Amino acid sequence: HEDLIDILNTHKDCLPSLVLHSFTGTTNQALVYLQMDMYLGITGYLCKDNAADGIQSFLESRQLPLERLLLETDSPFMYPNARGMKLPTKVKEALTERSLSFLQRYCTFQRNEPCSLPAIVEIVAAFLEKSPEEIALATAFNALKIFGLT
Repeated sequence: HEDLIDILNTHKDCLPSLVLHSFTGTTNQALVYLQMDMYLGITGYLCKDNAADGIQSFLESRQLPLERLLLETDSPFMYPNARGMKLPTKVKEALTERSLSFLQRYCTFQRNEPCSLPAIVEIVAAFLEKSPEEIALATAFNALKIFGLT
């Protein structure tokens, strides 16, 4: 983390907008990246995180502005494993049968594909106490913006 920050600070005047791909760090690390106007890519890793100050804790703190959030699948290690989730009960209960059926029907651990995004959207929404629709719209807009897809 510190080496990356040093490199980015050295070149900050000539860098485009940046995405921190597959963020799995701490709240403090996330806040540093956000202060640098970076986007944070969140994956199914949320289901594995059990750190006291990890990504789940960061999302629960509600310090992540929606305009800096991106959602990712990141094959194969960031798959949102519905069977082995280390999630709070309220988050597990927010998962719909539809998103779980996408995971079970179309995705496998070896092929983490876009079919896992509905579950990731619902998990992030539950942590942020937002609707899945709000998360989906915000992250779709952010992707269009950061990747110049307008």
